[in-house]
Amino acid sequence: DGRWIASVAGAQSGQVWDALLGEAVDPRLISVARVDIQTTLHAVDADRVIGNLVPSPRYKGTRVLQTAGRGSTLYVGAAKSDKRLRVYNKSAQAGIDVGIGELLRVELQLRNSHADLALAIARTNDEGGFYRWWRETCCVMAPDLSGILPLADTAHIQIPEKQDEAPGYR
Repeated sequence: DGRWIASVAGAQSGQVWDALLGEAVDPRLISVARVDIQTTLHAVDADRVIGNLVPSPRYKGTRVLQTAGRGSTLYVGAAKSDKRLRVYNKSAQAGIDVGIGELLRVELQLRNSHADLALAIARTNDEGGFYRWWRETCCVMAPDLSGILPLADTAHIQIPEKQDEAPGYR
């Protein structure tokens, strides 16, 4: 009879996620407070892609543009809501030079019952189904993402990483 909390990033987040999906953990005893699910894509001009995205009218949208330089961000959903989408220029945010083009990060932050739902869907052991659910959720919040996110490319599902390490593909 106890509660524990794990707040992890990088490789450790993948280990905790795998443990939550494992057979040793009774899913009836788990409640997830927050999970961030993300993918990173290459874009010729990440700021232009972000500038052209239009949030669904069902959600509050906030666009942050840099007054000088690169680094746009689009937030869809309120900061304290249980579901929030972030689309940002990862190259500018992390100071990464990828040569040609930039990195575009699409990140869905889920809390409470939405995070529990993500875990329940992931426990079905169908990565393609999990990715499709994640993609559909992102596209409901910002419909223009349907033309950007791969249709069923589970190779691009990522676990969140620390700022100073390379992307960790899951």
